[in-house]
Amino acid sequence: MYRIAQHLSDRLNDELSEGLGDLSQEFIDDLKTQLDQGIQGGPQSNSGELRDSLQGETKKTAEGIVTTISTDCAYAPTLEFGSYTHAPKPFLAPTFQEAKERFMERIKACVNEALDEVHHD
Repeated sequence: MYRIAQHLSDRLNDELSEGLGDLSQEFIDDLKTQLDQGIQGGPQSNSGELRDSLQGETKKTAEGIVTTISTDCAYAPTLEFGSYTHAPKPFLAPTFQEAKERFMERIKACVNEALDEVHHD
């Protein structure tokens, strides 16, 4: 029984790690599209600095599988949240809300695929 549980755990980790890596790249692509088009009241990319600085990383840690989307663009927080002199022009939160259901479906598919593989082994 322990070997089956360990095999399932390994397969889940592999499937989720790969799936979340793909999802982080999809999310970055969605963000870039929004910045290019200036959709949902968000900013339209002028210089391309923010667009080009978006990066994603998926890694396994002691706590589990972690996906990070980041930017080193200094003005990104001001665009997303606003400041004393600038109204917020969010790009991250609306894109995440739009993609959340699709991402959950993909995560469920990864879990089901891992379960199917273990069942057929």
